[in-house]
Amino acid sequence: MKIQASKLILMAVCAAAVSGCVEMAKPGGLPTVAQDAKLPPSPPPYQIEVGDQIQVRFYRNPELDQLVIVRPDGYVSLPFVDDVKVVGLTPQEVDKQLTLRYRGELAVPDVSVIMAGYGQQRLYIGGEIASPGEKPFVGGLSLYEAIDQAGGFRDTAHRKQVIVIRRNADGIPVGHAFDMRQVEHGTHPDQDVALQPLDIIYVPRSKIASVNLFVEQYVRNLIPINPSTAVRYGITGAY
Repeated sequence: MKIQASKLILMAVCAAAVSGCVEMAKPGGLPTVAQDAKLPPSPPPYQIEVGDQIQVRFYRNPELDQLVIVRPDGYVSLPFVDDVKVVGLTPQEVDKQLTLRYRGELAVPDVSVIMAGYGQQRLYIGGEIASPGEKPFVGGLSLYEAIDQAGGFRDTAHRKQVIVIRRNADGIPVGHAFDMRQVEHGTHPDQDVALQPLDIIYVPRSKIASVNLFVEQYVRNLIPINPSTAVRYGITGAY
């Protein structure tokens, strides 16, 4: 009987520990800085951006080799096939696309796409921030660091619900809400969030009832950036 009672107590302690871990798990949908430090996620395949330099090589037709810069509209110009949209695609995807498009022009299209240079990585921050706008992205930048570099929160900022908008694997902008109060006060700096290039950060003035509805309205209709920047961030329908 004593052994069974001990087992029951042990099971109860384990269950309580698991329950505590679940309650402490931070909502929001993106990894925190602490989680990144423990298990760095595999970086996604690089997607070409505005301002990047691409080397297109034709191994059987070297006279067609081109070094092109991605235009603000997301396209590059190449002989015989004119304009090709490359923003948002990986070099491998552009390689396959060009191989298909050159089949009608070359007997044996043997195309290779190589990244020759990268445009400056950026992110966008808006709302109740001292200095909103596009900011440079440096590897390892966190959400609170980005806010601090943009001048910090205004007095009117709703720190409990800072929104990070990031495109998912299908290229659709998705919003994630984070409470930054404990990060700002230094009590839980481990809850800070690791950012990625082309993230959009918005600090509201008051509580947002529906994050999904807000993302739809803000990204597609209200974001105060020009069309070339909209291409950079993969935003469609805004202009």
